[in-house]
Amino acid sequence: MTSKPSNRRLSDVLAALPPVSSFPAAAHMVLMEKHNEQSKAVPVKVLTRVEVARILGIAPKTLANWYSSGIGPPVVKLHGLVRYDEADFITWYQTMKTVA
Repeated sequence: MTSKPSNRRLSDVLAALPPVSSFPAAAHMVLMEKHNEQSKAVPVKVLTRVEVARILGIAPKTLANWYSSGIGPPVVKLHGLVRYDEADFITWYQTMKTVA
């Protein structure tokens, strides 16, 4: 019987992470409005919880638990759905890699 990777410690997960260059290129494109004088729309890549969990090698439920506990990567709520801005996630990831 195999066990699920539930509630693994953040430091253990971070220690085993791959380099940022190995992240999947496919991310969802969302248009978010940039608040400047011309009000142009700027494409922003966002990742789902499943995609981020796959990158980190953890279960999506573990990522949800981290979110509830106030740890883990920063999130963006889009129409009530939890998403992860790719740029913010990469920044968080690199920061955590240097800490771990």
